Parts: sequence; C-alpha cells; structure tokens
Amino acid sequence: MHLTLKSCSEEWAAPYRSELKIADTLYSYVTTDFKGKAKLKSLPLGTYTLRYVNDIGRYQEKAIEIKGKGKIEITICTDSIEYETTRINPVILRLENGDSLKLKMWSFGCFHRMQDSLYVHKENNQYFLSWDNEHIEMSHKDIEFFASFEYQMRMVQGGGCTTTDSYDLTYKGEQFFSMDGGCHWNGIQKLQSYFKKKE
Repeated sequence: MHLTLKSCSEEWAAPYRSELKIADTLYSYVTTDFKGKAKLKSLPLGTYTLRYVNDIGRYQEKAIEIKGKGKIEITICTDSIEYETTRINPVILRLENGDSLKLKMWSFGCFHRMQDSLYVHKENNQYFLSWDNEHIEMSHKDIEFFASFEYQMRMVQGGGCTTTDSYDLTYKGEQFFSMDGGCHWNGIQKLQSYFKKKE
C-alpha cells in the first residue's frame, strides 16, 4: 500500500508518525517521509483504521480496506477537518443584523513580530468585512470560508515551531482565545491569502 499524508489545499507535506490499527488494536506505526509518503508491504486482507494528526494538531481516523493483492494508493488530506465531531457553533453564523465580531491576531517569531485585527459586521442580511482600510461585502463562499477558519482557530493546538500565532475573537460578551505554536496550520496566512491582503 502506498500512503500519502499531505495538506491538499496547499500541496505540502511533512513527516508524520501515524498508527495503523485493526479492531482498535495497534498493528504498526507508519512514518511518512518529507514528501508525506510511506510504503506498507504485505498487509493482510482486512479493514484497518489509520489514526493520524491533522493540520490543527487533532487526531482523526480513517478506515482503510485491503480487499486483495495489487497496488493500492491512498491519499489522506491532513487539512480536512471533521467539524461534525465538535460542538463549535461559529460566531459568524450566529450574527444578527446590527451585530459585529472582532478578530485580533498576533504573530511572533525569531525574525518577525506583527499584530492585526479585522471586523465582520452584518446589516440587512449582508455581511461586510473590514480589514485596515478595505471594506468587502462577503459572498456566501466568503462566509463559509470564515466559518471554517473559525472552527480551526478554536480547535488548533500544537507546538514546536519558532513562530507562535495567537487569536482573540470577541462577540458581545463572548471571547475565544487560541494559540498556535505548530508549523502546519498558519491561520493568519490563510486569511491573508484568501482575502488577498498583503502582509
């Protein structure tokens, strides 16, 4: 079996150490290379569960079925997040007319330091993003992207990177703070890239 673990939206990969199980019993560890690839030989027929860490530092599982002989190629997207397993209700989807949310962001590393903030406001059933001096009317796709970003921001965990990104989202009396010390998610860059904002 040829296995690839990678961030599909950004086409990058890093070494992973995952667990391959049969009926909740560890069968073997799987270690991918710097291209996110691993080769498993002579696997007995059956259904396996691959337990791996996604881009926001959370464990996910995927069922893999080996039915017969021959080359099997499987790609798992580490940036695919199982939102249905959480109870998070994104703030942007709860905004009513006249409501606003504010997102503050900080990033600190060996050679950089930055702070930024943005607002999302809802009026007459339309959503508007204000970031620096830019004001954007958000499309349905933009709202879905921001909701997905918020899911990940509130779930992210991890460390070991020389850069730490912090997020503080406030809405009415609610506050959600998270810190990302891993090198995989890069949420600030995702926002900047999606909304085409220059650093």
